[in-house]
Amino acid sequence: FGPTQLAFHKNGPHILTTGMQMLLDERDDFVFLKTDLVNAHNCFERRAPLDWLRGFEGGRFAFLLPFFRSMYASHPRLYDRMGVLCTSKTGGAQGCRTTVLCFCLAIKSALERADAALAAEGGCIRASHDDSVMCGPPELVLRTFLTLATELRAVGLQIGIPKCALLAIDDGARAAAGTAVPALRAEEVVSRNAA
Repeated sequence: FGPTQLAFHKNGPHILTTGMQMLLDERDDFVFLKTDLVNAHNCFERRAPLDWLRGFEGGRFAFLLPFFRSMYASHPRLYDRMGVLCTSKTGGAQGCRTTVLCFCLAIKSALERADAALAAEGGCIRASHDDSVMCGPPELVLRTFLTLATELRAVGLQIGIPKCALLAIDDGARAAAGTAVPALRAEEVVSRNAA
């Protein structure tokens, strides 16, 4: 068992990258795919966290509902692309703790399904807020990425392809990524075990 969503101390993200490097040293047939969600906290469908809570067995988290009032009582005020202040019917206010919790619940089921698919072949996905990294065999990672993108769209979220990167030792894996997901940046990684 391991959590799919992680939070780090401001000096702690290196733990994730160090762990991934160690995994790559052991499994040079794996690829890593770093993803980023576009305007994540502003765009998720507000029904998604409530759907997750409603579906959780036994209503164990019903006590959280009063805390959601701060997010659901009013529409967050956001600046649009032109710098004009407006209100939004999706997401929540940046910096609001309830927004972070609701966002994590909104993506939880999709991340757990992706993690289960990758774990079948020794891979995994881990996320910190709107950034995630998945690893596993190249074909499985790309297939899981496309499925995850579809599932996230269902809750109002979009993966920002220009901010994503596939990291791989194998040239063929990098080429396959470009074919499967046009505009996906593929970068070479060198294993510390390389001769």
